[in-house]
Amino acid sequence: MKKIYIVFTCILLGLFCSAQIKFQSGFGDTMTDIGTKVVKTSNGGYCIIGTTEQNHKDTTDIAVYFVNYLGEMSTSVIIGLSRNEFPTGLVETSDSGFIISGTTYSSPIDTTHSDIFALKINSVGDVLWSNIYGGADDDDAQSIMKTPDNNFVIVGSTKSYGSASKSALVLKIDENGDQKWCNVSSASLSNYFNQGDITYDKQYILGGGSFNGSSDDNYIVKMDTSGSIIWSKRYGTNGADWISDIKTTSDSGFIIAGISSENTAGDTDQNVIKLDSTGGLTWAYNYGTSNYDRSFSIIENSSHHFIVCGYTNISPPGSTINQLVLDEIDSAGNVVWANIYGDSIQTSEGYYLIPGQKDGYAAVGFSVIFEPNGDAFFLKTDDNGIGGCYEFPISLIQNSSPLTVSSGAVGILVQLNHQSIAMTSNNFTDSYAQDCVIDNIKNITTNNSANNSARLYPNPAGKLLNIEMEMDDATATVFDQLGRSILKQKFNSPKTTIDLSFLSPGVYFLELKSKNKLSRNKFIKE
Repeated sequence: MKKIYIVFTCILLGLFCSAQIKFQSGFGDTMTDIGTKVVKTSNGGYCIIGTTEQNHKDTTDIAVYFVNYLGEMSTSVIIGLSRNEFPTGLVETSDSGFIISGTTYSSPIDTTHSDIFALKINSVGDVLWSNIYGGADDDDAQSIMKTPDNNFVIVGSTKSYGSASKSALVLKIDENGDQKWCNVSSASLSNYFNQGDITYDKQYILGGGSFNGSSDDNYIVKMDTSGSIIWSKRYGTNGADWISDIKTTSDSGFIIAGISSENTAGDTDQNVIKLDSTGGLTWAYNYGTSNYDRSFSIIENSSHHFIVCGYTNISPPGSTINQLVLDEIDSAGNVVWANIYGDSIQTSEGYYLIPGQKDGYAAVGFSVIFEPNGDAFFLKTDDNGIGGCYEFPISLIQNSSPLTVSSGAVGILVQLNHQSIAMTSNNFTDSYAQDCVIDNIKNITTNNSANNSARLYPNPAGKLLNIEMEMDDATATVFDQLGRSILKQKFNSPKTTIDLSFLSPGVYFLELKSKNKLSRNKFIKE
């Protein structure tokens, strides 16, 4: 991947520059690379895990990227065995190492099906230990969390244990990877957990889905530290509903992000649910567009609002151009703002969100901005969701999501087959690119020169829009409010004119980009 590094002191949108760091970065090689999880590190940077297709002995291996606070990669390693590995969980340990969990098809326990793996690396990516856990059928891990007693809880599903075709699984291991206990629960025909968190009383809250043979429901379990279920509930509509993420909130309740196909704005929508400390329903809403929308991660900010991360489809029916989306929802469930990120003629998707180092929000996912096969995508915004470039507001329709609550399941404790396996890491010869990085803390001066701002007239515009800007060999791109690129025109003089006669009346955005300058502006077409 060709490395591109562009630093802007300020992108002028008629806004004041802030002192918050913002960037959009990509990591990977020429094959497909995906970012799945990110954590803040004790040294002030980030660690990102994901999948890569670089090792052609098999299709997918583990990629680990160590990134500084500006989104610049310092080190990357690749970890894999003879078959496919899919990393899905990441936590930092007290000694500045990391534990990665996921699913492997390289297990000697079962050479036909998948098993769960957990491995520990140090701060430069060397593997310290690696274990596998499973049975005679498919077993998988979706996430991992560190517990207050310095152990680790892995959540996922199993077909090897339990009374259903697939049972939800919770596995607790110690700091050496040794199994402490495993709970499986079978609320319905097929069950799984995607994410967990520590509760206000230092127990565990777990969220996923439960399929009864005709539709999916949200499945939530509260569990104590010994693996016993305290309460278990299903929340659903007549359509399909499932949980991607669940977090404990500052009021001792829970916030849930997922996907719903009922009472939507179009296809599936983001589904956000607020529960009290006992699992009682406070509110539930769907948020979406006329196409499909997904939410995969959610966090609470210092204002006690909620930031949702996922993606939305911005294409005509049948197309597959997605855009990473972040939206802020207040404590009553109302949308405060929503933005999409990434080149609007290329796909970008968001899979996991955390608070950024010092401020703002950091999201990891996938994008084809940098390479045609796609790279791991890393977005850092400020507290208002401003990412610096390739970013546009989006309107989300909010609908109430009436949920029916029913009982879940009583889990059972099982012992998984467990053994060590020799995983090793190797330097990952890849590269990174950045569309933009704005670090106003480092900059000595702020560039408010007229040379970096465009003059658009008339605005509102009729058939023609005149543009004046000191740029050479620049490209002008017009986007609609969904971030779709609808016009692109090159010019090589300080003044040009764009024909808008084919546009419908409304608000549009104009991006002007040359080798070392970027300006984004808004105009109205009458």
